[in-house]
Amino acid sequence: MITLPELAELPPLAGVPTADLERLLEHGYARDYAKGTVVFEPGTWSFSALLIVRGELEIQVVGDGEARVVGRIPAGEIAGEAAFSDNGTVHTVRAVAARDTEALVVTQTLLDKARGTKALQSMQAHTVRVLADRIRATNATLRRAWEDNADEEPEALRAAIREAVTGDGG
Repeated sequence: MITLPELAELPPLAGVPTADLERLLEHGYARDYAKGTVVFEPGTWSFSALLIVRGELEIQVVGDGEARVVGRIPAGEIAGEAAFSDNGTVHTVRAVAARDTEALVVTQTLLDKARGTKALQSMQAHTVRVLADRIRATNATLRRAWEDNADEEPEALRAAIREAVTGDGG
């Protein structure tokens, strides 16, 4: 069970009024994932995101039957934030509970009910910062792959970039 003090300690919700946090708990719900549980798979649809309250998710890209760890989402971060769009999203990675994890499921209903609150504004601002960081990291990876393979033929260059970004050289 997620408590108000736990939410108040999460970086995206620091300084948010108690009434706004109560609204999140009223319109959202908690989801528990045991260590090793697959939270979502590539190709599956989602219309909700997860605010990780306790624990951690491991993010993997999957190719040729193998998974490569490309990141971690610790407590206080949001997973599956692309689902915030009106039409949901198809996951492109696998998320696995790296340890026992509890998350607040952020549905479209919760977003509608929290509209205009400091809680939603704070989560949205945090999400924009995280997405900007991810874009910068991806751009840096692409730039390195391009520079390291600048003399290659176009197909070899595409393969090198694909390998650098996804771990899938095929």
